Amino acid sequence: MRSLRILIENGLVLAGPELEPRPGAAVAVENGEIVAVGAPPPGWTPEERLDAAEKVVMPGLINAHTHA
Repeated sequence: MRSLRILIENGLVLAGPELEPRPGAAVAVENGEIVAVGAPPPGWTPEERLDAAEKVVMPGLINAHTHA
């Protein structure tokens, strides 16, 4: 059994190039990187579980177009 650092569950996950909504999906994080979206890798158990019910889980917003 392999250890998974964080598993974020039950949220509305926005993923993929078009940020398509995936209600109730999970996001698995290991060593600071997302390793799975939708379901954790088989055989992995999380050290920490985060319940994201009634929340949106999405990538960070980065401003790559700034006029100084």
